[in-house]
Amino acid sequence: MSCAAGDRRRTVPAVTLSLARRTVGAFALVLASTACTITAPTRSLDGREVRLTLLHTSDWHSRLFPYNQAVTVTDTGLGLQQSNAPFGGAARMNWLIQRERAHADRVLHLDSGDCFQGAPIFNFFSGEAEVRALAHTGVDGVVVGNHEFDRGAFNFGRQYSRWATFPVLAANYLFDDPTTPGSPELGRIARPYHVYDVQGLRVAVIGFGNLSSITSIFDQPNRTGITPLNTVEVAQFYLDTVRAQGADVVVGLTHIGLDEDVRMIHYTEGFDVVLGGHLHIVLNPTQEVTDCLPEDDAGNHFIPQLTHAGAVVDPLAPGCNPATDCCSAFGACPPEGNSPSRAWRLRPGYQARYCTPRTVLLQHSGAFMKYLGRLDLTLSNDPSRFGVHQLSDAGIGAYQGYNRFEVLNHTFTLFPVDSTVAEEPTMAQLLEPYGYALNRVANLDTLVGYSPNGVSRTNDNGGDSPMGNLVTAAMQLRLGVQTDFALTNTLGIRDSIPAGPVSIDQIYNVFPFDNSITTLQLSGREVRELFDFVARRSSGRGCNSQAQISGARVVIQCGGCDRDGSPGLDPNSTACAATINIGLRADGNNQVIPCVTDADCNPTPPSTPEGKSLCDPRSHACMLPLLVNGSYSLAANDYIAGGGSGFFVLQRNTTQVNTYVQLRDALVDVATNGNPCGYDPGAAMTYRQMHPGQAQHGDDGLPVCMRDADCANGFVCSCPDRFAFDASMRTCGSTSCAGETGRCVLSDCRDGVSALVARRCPTVSPANDPAARDRCLCSAAARASETCRILSCFDDGIGASSDGRLHMETVQ
Repeated sequence: MSCAAGDRRRTVPAVTLSLARRTVGAFALVLASTACTITAPTRSLDGREVRLTLLHTSDWHSRLFPYNQAVTVTDTGLGLQQSNAPFGGAARMNWLIQRERAHADRVLHLDSGDCFQGAPIFNFFSGEAEVRALAHTGVDGVVVGNHEFDRGAFNFGRQYSRWATFPVLAANYLFDDPTTPGSPELGRIARPYHVYDVQGLRVAVIGFGNLSSITSIFDQPNRTGITPLNTVEVAQFYLDTVRAQGADVVVGLTHIGLDEDVRMIHYTEGFDVVLGGHLHIVLNPTQEVTDCLPEDDAGNHFIPQLTHAGAVVDPLAPGCNPATDCCSAFGACPPEGNSPSRAWRLRPGYQARYCTPRTVLLQHSGAFMKYLGRLDLTLSNDPSRFGVHQLSDAGIGAYQGYNRFEVLNHTFTLFPVDSTVAEEPTMAQLLEPYGYALNRVANLDTLVGYSPNGVSRTNDNGGDSPMGNLVTAAMQLRLGVQTDFALTNTLGIRDSIPAGPVSIDQIYNVFPFDNSITTLQLSGREVRELFDFVARRSSGRGCNSQAQISGARVVIQCGGCDRDGSPGLDPNSTACAATINIGLRADGNNQVIPCVTDADCNPTPPSTPEGKSLCDPRSHACMLPLLVNGSYSLAANDYIAGGGSGFFVLQRNTTQVNTYVQLRDALVDVATNGNPCGYDPGAAMTYRQMHPGQAQHGDDGLPVCMRDADCANGFVCSCPDRFAFDASMRTCGSTSCAGETGRCVLSDCRDGVSALVARRCPTVSPANDPAARDRCLCSAAARASETCRILSCFDDGIGASSDGRLHMETVQ
């Protein structure tokens, strides 16, 4: 038997609630309008130790089929091994889920959202396969993720209403009345919480959707039909609701990120476990976070609670004083670092609700179907099982009868999802038609290049990344775009390219979103405002740049700014773009000024950062400092051009022109026009001069060879007739290349492409053709050698390297 909030409209206040203005009376309307009660079945759990298993997944991002990736040090430490590639896949994940269900008594499988977006299957089927796969696992509850809205609220509603067989949760969203004409009717699909009767143990699960990444929900009215609610206040309201209805255990299922999870726990009382997602991280071991954190001068702990008396000051209101009213959006402000008092300060409109701190378990279980998390809990409502030292009135962890069952102990196990895991056949059968359709319409196995060392989307120094530089150069230099500089958000680049052959499928992993290039005309002041925003956003994320650029060189300062007195700088800013350079300097003869180091461009250092000219690391020419009264053309993706990720300086620009050239296509065009690995432009020029009557070929810059010994280490000789299959001996023989037909190609490229082609060879030769497999493998080697003569190399030759164009500094 289970009890859940019914019609979503009846489980939230009938009045509009903003992030900053709420009333307790409005929440009382919710309680009065939801006659949801739990009738406890006959059971005998009181005084016993009860075991509950929570299986946790999150952020599938459409990785329903196994995929390759470069395994990071972090993933290696969590049990993922490169030798066990490919990773992920819904059939493997389902095999693990069903195995762990069978190995547990009381069990719930909960998912933290974002099953949409991240692989080509979403681009072609809009989430249908993802929701069907979730339902096929028998998942017990799913929270709404931000990427569920990537094809709009109507698509979200359509896919979940057709295929979801599980509760969809989001307590911190107020949905429009589903009967309103034009409504996406999300209120009929999502509910704030669900209570499960798990063999007599009543487990309440409250869902919390993302607010930070769906910036459009703050524009009212909006197309999603959602009004955001204050997560902390909503959390406490529903905690009180489910406890009053008799819940034994309360789980928060979130897609709000780690910091928000911790903050929500600190400012509430009553959670036992929080299962989170959004940041794609794994918490191993499980974090233990104390709730009811604020305290007064006497050391009594409390949580802030809205009062009916007094106005609540909006922390976003102009002129709001951070020192008095705006220090926290959650009702209480921690003591200052040098304050002798440990008392927290209540904001106007809030009062203290006293409580006893408890330990709450916080768990994140990774993303992209790389892992399945299993959290095993031992619970009891017998005070004597918690120890005498925990029964004091003020002791953290003291048993409180109001909370019914408390956690005695817990164990977390993380299961990697890789090639060592079997595929569950019914899930594989469900996805098989989608796989056939993708191969038919998308040609995902088509190769666009070869990557000798991989192309990373991150940089150890926090600045520009190889993938970021490659992508933005493709945007800036695209025919018909060709702007002064380009910029895209770092998190819009979703994956790195691992070493090996690069297929269209992997390009989709890098750019799962169908974002296109938008051009804008910006003033110099707008450019400065743009990079100052990037600086603040980067400073809040460990001084890791939240943008990637081409055509510019910028010094970002985190934790402060020495650009004092410059126009447009907020005096309270904690970060800024200290130096911005766009374009190349020229002398009186209109010739660029060459340089090797920055000092060559600034023989006499200017008195202000604005006067600096930095050396462009690619052209080795001095750059032009930003002119605040100048005009600059920018290529950006349409998501940030529309204000996504907080880029409001672009959103309000009225010169936008969407080229409808997708970033994915721009990247493919740049890659396919590159040269093969080992290409030497000098050798190409010499060869063409010596053969004036021949047409130019992409392999003209590769060394000519007759045999492998003619090539450098790591290269082998390739020509059309190099490999020949001897049917009588069933061997694949190699011969010398005649004349100048041979070219030295990268041996890793030949081997990697050969392995891909060989996948189509029969695993066992048929009885009527015993040489079929050997002949196919020989043909694969021959085809691979010839392919690598023309396959573009993903290296510095096409800009796939970091060069310091985004320099990150921390101001002490």
